[in-house]
Amino acid sequence: MPFINNTDSFVAVKDSFILEKMPDANGTYVKIYLYILACKGRSLEYSEIAQALSVLESDVVNAVKYWQAEGELFLDDDSICFSAQKKNIAPGAKKHKEDLQVSQPEEIPEVKKSDYTGKQVSEAVLASEELREMMKVSEDLLGKPLNPSDMESLYWMYDALGFPPESVLLLLEYCVSKNKPRISYAEKVALSWKERDLVTPEKISVFLRESERRGEEIKRITDKMGISSRPLSSGEEQYFSKWTDELKMSSEMILLAYEYCIMQTGKISFPYMDKILEGWNNAGIKTTAAAQEEHENFRTKRKTANTVQDDGYSHNDLEQLLRGK
Repeated sequence: MPFINNTDSFVAVKDSFILEKMPDANGTYVKIYLYILACKGRSLEYSEIAQALSVLESDVVNAVKYWQAEGELFLDDDSICFSAQKKNIAPGAKKHKEDLQVSQPEEIPEVKKSDYTGKQVSEAVLASEELREMMKVSEDLLGKPLNPSDMESLYWMYDALGFPPESVLLLLEYCVSKNKPRISYAEKVALSWKERDLVTPEKISVFLRESERRGEEIKRITDKMGISSRPLSSGEEQYFSKWTDELKMSSEMILLAYEYCIMQTGKISFPYMDKILEGWNNAGIKTTAAAQEEHENFRTKRKTANTVQDDGYSHNDLEQLLRGK
């Protein structure tokens, strides 16, 4: 391993963050946290952070919420502060000079995890055949015996978040399908689904079918883009969600945007493709035929503009002048 020299300017990151929090965190959320850490003392909009990191603004909002829940960030009026600063700020005191000031979106009430004791959980499970069956099947899905902490988490999903036992098992099946058979990951999914009102087995089943369909469609697109051999990053998944759900673009439109992106830049660029698709959406273009026509019109206009010289003469006009005609 090569020797790494110190740099004149650096950002200190806590050991506990790297060793305990980072391994289970979404990679995009880690990137956003580090950027916020490096920008302390500046006033930024969420949109500026998103643009600087080539991620969606929703990624930034969700990352801040995630690190709040993890105790790494907290909000003080219109500022984001770091956990190490919290103990230094008295109620009503002036904000720390190194806080990152941002415009806050509308706050969504956070679902709190209840504090259950092992005895409470054991008594509840023993009293319910349905819960006993849920715990047994959970062990099969996770491929390991449940420890008391695991049982408390599953009971919390059932009792505090209101997931029926069948929904809890569907949630665990989803985590396993993502190759993340961990209770810690299941807890995060449970909170996310709760916020989206995905609680009943019926709603979850519809969501899972739609996710499977979308996954197959994205696989078909990424095969043609030549990137199917690796998993998509969180930011890339967000782009696909935006294109298919928000912009209602077909796979053919996404692939056409990819083709134009490669022609223009020589490489895959999701932000560049996003600008193309947003432009088509704003222009009401939803078919490849209309998109190709728009592209040809643009090329024709640009070609015509490039033949006009600074003095206003076209290329043909100049040829005639040089021939004395």
